[in-house]
Amino acid sequence: MSNKQNKRSRDYSRKEKTRAERVTPQRLLRVLFTKMDQDQSDCFWEWIKEIKGQQTLYDNMNARLKHVTSKSINELVQEKILCDYGERPSKCGMKKPDFITNNEDKSWARINIEGSAKLIGILDKQNSEFKVVFLDKDHRFWEQKK
Repeated sequence: MSNKQNKRSRDYSRKEKTRAERVTPQRLLRVLFTKMDQDQSDCFWEWIKEIKGQQTLYDNMNARLKHVTSKSINELVQEKILCDYGERPSKCGMKKPDFITNNEDKSWARINIEGSAKLIGILDKQNSEFKVVFLDKDHRFWEQKK
């Protein structure tokens, strides 16, 4: 038998429903510190000195960032680590920095660190980026009614 006849006699029938579904992987969140407001934000030194339990607030932030950067935005929202505010709250405890564009001013969010400590920033869902604007250990960004 020749090679051509061998090829023709092979069974090329397609098996039904055996193809694995294509899963579009969700992009992991990137956290950037390129938009920090040095005037209103807590400084890193305050977070290094602040002890919460066995660790400093800075250590807790680093651990949280390690976790956050291994997840997608949707996963973090489900875990209640990331909260999307949308527009800046009307009773905001911090004024909008001049370098925040009007378009960015509509996409504020927070990452919960520990207790009242939060990272406040701009959430860019399209690029899966969180740009930290404020280190906020007392959550002054969202003023609570007293």
